[in-house]
Amino acid sequence: MNIITLQNALLWCAVINYGALVLWVLLYLFAGDCVYRIGKLYRLPREQFDALQVGGIMAYKLVIIFFALVPYIVLRFIV
Repeated sequence: MNIITLQNALLWCAVINYGALVLWVLLYLFAGDCVYRIGKLYRLPREQFDALQVGGIMAYKLVIIFFALVPYIVLRFIV
């Protein structure tokens, strides 16, 4: 595997993961009540459910940045 292939793989990894992140945010914003009703099996209060969603979104965003975007940018500087 050469560097160009790795760059392309990291770029597509970032694009696909950001697509999943946008889908998660849209589901949370527009269908949050429906998802909360499905999740009542876990007996979480609404505030804790919201905190888990926002925390998960932030953690997922940081993982995408650190493991896909930063390596892609570094490889762009190298080549």
